[in-house]
Amino acid sequence: MRKNCSNSSTARAALPGFTLIELTCVLLIIALFSVVAIPMFASALARRRVESAATRVAEDLNRARDYARTTSTAQTVTFDPNSNSYTISPMPDPAHPNQNYTVLLGQDPYNTDIVAADFGNDPILVYNGFGWPDTGGTVTLAVGDHTRTVTVHATSGIASAP
Repeated sequence: MRKNCSNSSTARAALPGFTLIELTCVLLIIALFSVVAIPMFASALARRRVESAATRVAEDLNRARDYARTTSTAQTVTFDPNSNSYTISPMPDPAHPNQNYTVLLGQDPYNTDIVAADFGNDPILVYNGFGWPDTGGTVTLAVGDHTRTVTVHATSGIASAP
């Protein structure tokens, strides 16, 4: 006996795909993860930026100290909170040898604010020709709610960003 193979008597095979409900659920899950992950990412990015900037400032202060000792010339580090930058003079900039060494912390990759620079009630630190500072002090940096402080030891002149 032969079976009738007409389309009207057989059930159609289910087509592969997703229903609107399934797609909506997936999009809802992605949205929930985004609501949690984006603020965490932004906070981590801000923390990383301020830590990197603090490390850069500490390394540059130690570089100015070493350069003063090596060349037996005083090096002046001037912090400018208004422009979120600092300049070391007369130390030359490696990329622009005819210019003083200047770092713009307010720009990429740091995007960091100099909240305060206090070296004896002014934002200027001078290392003499022996690499000794005229005073100790601190530089406070911030990105959003995250802050870091760079400390210059008053007798050794060593800068650190704990």
